[in-house]
Amino acid sequence: MITSSGAPIRIEANPYRVRAMFAGHVIADTKGALTVYELGKSPVHFFPAKDVETGFMGKTAHSSHDDSLGEACCYTLVMEGEILENAVCAYDSPAPGAEALRGYMSFAEDHFEVYELNAGDVAAMPRATHVHRSVA
Repeated sequence: MITSSGAPIRIEANPYRVRAMFAGHVIADTKGALTVYELGKSPVHFFPAKDVETGFMGKTAHSSHDDSLGEACCYTLVMEGEILENAVCAYDSPAPGAEALRGYMSFAEDHFEVYELNAGDVAAMPRATHVHRSVA
């Protein structure tokens, strides 16, 4: 358990595959998620940036501070005609004890569907892929 400013947090490697979806699109899909447990709050899943589709996101000037986690930069997602301002966060400068979050991103769960999958779920719902075909 990590304690920062009196607020205990726990960061664990998530044993499941974790996905984040928006408007029916898979935005993130990973077997390498970290889950942060903070007293009095719902668990938050963090995705390695390499497993996030960032093509629909732009970094904003907005930042967010959490005493336990550190300083986060924010991203806005633009997709399906919707703009979700500052709905994605990345802790480029995590607080002492939360360094494991460097290089990871979290999604505002009031805008994104974030869920864990077991092996049976993955077989039933494989990662969405988009096929690009050239016109001859």
